[in-house]
Amino acid sequence: MKSIVALEDLIIENEERVKSFRRQLQDHESGQYKLSALKEASAETNLEKTEELAAKYKIMLEDLKKQDQTELEEKERLEEAIRREKYFKNQYMRIKKSNQRSNDHKLEAMMIIDELPSGIGFEDDELFDVAQKAIDLNITNHLELKGILTDIKKEKQSN
Repeated sequence: MKSIVALEDLIIENEERVKSFRRQLQDHESGQYKLSALKEASAETNLEKTEELAAKYKIMLEDLKKQDQTELEEKERLEEAIRREKYFKNQYMRIKKSNQRSNDHKLEAMMIIDELPSGIGFEDDELFDVAQKAIDLNITNHLELKGILTDIKKEKQSN
């Protein structure tokens, strides 16, 4: 980002100016160089202004970096959400094209996908594990038999 690079450069420049003004004032105080009263006052004033400006630029840079980091995290989160949405959107087709699974497994996995509430999805391997367990438990036949049993009970109660 151009603004971050520019702010970093401004901070470096202002810190160099601060060092220069401090050196001038230290040299004057040590007697190495003699500054006029006007030049001494100017150096002190410029030192204060430059220190304030450097501090202000540092705060601006920190704010920009925080915002940049937040935007980057949001972008990554959105990309991950889009990737997962595409993954689950194409899951039906991947299951149909799978050569490693039997048709019973594929059919059961597709029925499980249809039962899932929106926003909830299983990875392919997890989905096939659930499908295998449903086949092992023969849940589909049990549900059909439960429906028949319920119908028989209703008929018997109505008679």
